[in-house]
Amino acid sequence: MELFPAPEVGFLNTWLLMSSFLLQPLIVSVWFDQDRKRLDLPSDTEAARWNGIIILLLLPAFAYSVFLPLEPGSPWFSIGVALWAMGHGVLLIALRDFREAPLDEPVTHGIYQFSRHPIYLSNILRLVGTGMASMSWAFLLLMISIVIIVNSVARIEEEYCIRKYGDPYREYVRSTPRWIGWPGDRSQAR
Repeated sequence: MELFPAPEVGFLNTWLLMSSFLLQPLIVSVWFDQDRKRLDLPSDTEAARWNGIIILLLLPAFAYSVFLPLEPGSPWFSIGVALWAMGHGVLLIALRDFREAPLDEPVTHGIYQFSRHPIYLSNILRLVGTGMASMSWAFLLLMISIVIIVNSVARIEEEYCIRKYGDPYREYVRSTPRWIGWPGDRSQAR
C-alpha cells in the first residue's frame, strides 16, 4: 500500500466500488416507493449535520476514486473486495428485514437480531473494503474517518428510536450489540 498511488484514469479503478454508495439511495427509494412512512428518520439537526459531513467526505472520495487504480491479485485487493461484497449482502438482507417489520414497532428481527444498525454496518464494511482494495493509505484513512462519523450518527438514531418506541427499544438496545459483537457496544439505554 502507498500513501497516494499514481493516479490513472481507467475502468478498473476504485470508482467501481464507490459507485455502490451512489446507487444505495436509488435502491432504497425504489424498494420503499410505496411505503414512505417506513423511512421516517430523525429530523435532529445534529444527525443532519453529521450526515452532511459524511456526504462532504464521500463526494471528494468518489472524485478521487476515479483516478485510483485497483490492483487485482494483491492481498489487499482480495480482502477489500471480500469485505465490500459482504457489505452488499448485509445491506440487501437488512433492507429486506427492515421492509418486513411492522411500522409501529422497532425492527428487531432477521439480521437486526445481531446488529442494531446493519445498514450502517454494511456501509462500514463497504467503506473499509473499498479503502483496502484501493491500496491507498490516504483513501483508507478517509474511509475510516467516515466510519467514525457513522458511529456518531448511529448513537443519535438510537436516541431518536428510544423517544419513538420507548421501552421495547430500550430492551432491544440492552440485548443487541450496536455492531456485531464489537466490545463495549452494548450501551445501556437511558
